[in-house]
Amino acid sequence: MKNIDFSDSELGILLVNLGTPDSPKSKDVKHFLEQMLNDKYLITGSALKRKLLVNYVIIPSRLSKTSYAYKRIWKEDGSPLKIEMLKAASALEEKISTKVKIAMRYGNPSIQSAFFEFKQQDVKKIIIIPLYPHFTLSTYITLKEEIERVSVNFRDIKYKITDPLSGNEDYLNCFASFIDSNIYTEVEIKPIEEENQELQNTEDIKSEEIPSIEDKLNFSTEITENNLQENCDNNLNHPALFSFDEDNTQESFSSLKEEEIKVTQEAPKTPTPAKEIIKKDYDHVVFSFHGIPVSHINIIAGHKECCFDESCQIKGLNYKCDKNCYWKQCHVTAKNIIERSQLSDKPYSVAFQSRVGKTPWIEPEISNTLHNLARAGVKKILIIPASFPVDCIETIHELNNIGHDSFVMAGAESFELLPALNSHSLWIDALAKIAKGK
Repeated sequence: MKNIDFSDSELGILLVNLGTPDSPKSKDVKHFLEQMLNDKYLITGSALKRKLLVNYVIIPSRLSKTSYAYKRIWKEDGSPLKIEMLKAASALEEKISTKVKIAMRYGNPSIQSAFFEFKQQDVKKIIIIPLYPHFTLSTYITLKEEIERVSVNFRDIKYKITDPLSGNEDYLNCFASFIDSNIYTEVEIKPIEEENQELQNTEDIKSEEIPSIEDKLNFSTEITENNLQENCDNNLNHPALFSFDEDNTQESFSSLKEEEIKVTQEAPKTPTPAKEIIKKDYDHVVFSFHGIPVSHINIIAGHKECCFDESCQIKGLNYKCDKNCYWKQCHVTAKNIIERSQLSDKPYSVAFQSRVGKTPWIEPEISNTLHNLARAGVKKILIIPASFPVDCIETIHELNNIGHDSFVMAGAESFELLPALNSHSLWIDALAKIAKGK
């Protein structure tokens, strides 16, 4: 599909993500997990083995915990993932004046329903943008197969799936700029005179002589009976209290009003405190990617064992192993993003999250990484959820809660999670360029 023209009424953009249940209720979460986990690209092996494992082991053991996690993040309007995707689609549609819809690989709205809606609007060409940055079995391959299955029923519609975001310059620059926009904070500046006064007050308090008990006992606050009576007489004879003559009353209130205005005018104004923008201080940056079983990498690479060679992240995607090696893609992505950002002087690590089951998954696991960093003396950390352009259960619940506990409970001080790109203007601009193919 060449020469993309956003003014073309027959063009549509489809943003696709992994998916979300319809509600946090157990029945909806169960249906979502059944659809997702029975995908042959998520759990490889024989169909019978997968069915038994998913329906009789994984779902029964994880349903309650997963439903609880969704309940914790669920919003009044629904799933955070779906809400943020709809916001992004709306913002992109407004920017490029082209029909934009969302779809989920698992759950609703489905890819088939999106194709049907496009057909109803006489759309003949669809640009599909998967909102997961990396190529692997459980993302691009399963999505491509599902689109091929759906498209059979819509032969009059042509489509194009954009390449993985991790190799796209617009995505990388957008992500780096988004990081830069989040690592500054506003602090209040105290005037030098105020700081000096506070220092002087502190010194005065320290040097002030504390009165003795004898001085306190000799201090008299007696009020004589005559003084008391005199004060009472003066107050009781106040014209504002007991003079109800109209002229006197008006004069009294006018006098009081003038005094009030005078006091108001003379009251000093509270100055607006000066502020400055400063860069936040981090000891370490951790890029968190969604984990996958080691077997997935080996299947794509076409050999029995991946070397997991550190030189992959140094020499780029075309070095040594297959360019679609997920482990290598993640390391290269982290390197490309941090080098473009204002955090390029900070040490960083790559870790993987969302591990399930006992089969070997790629390492290191995120909770172990955070625990080890805290034990090594790292006090302030920034977590960058690099697999998730949209906030979801993996970012809001897993990283924000479980990740925080792993780090802080090990003795660290400051844990900050970078929000997802969601519908930020930088991301919308990048999506427009990605859809255009430039």
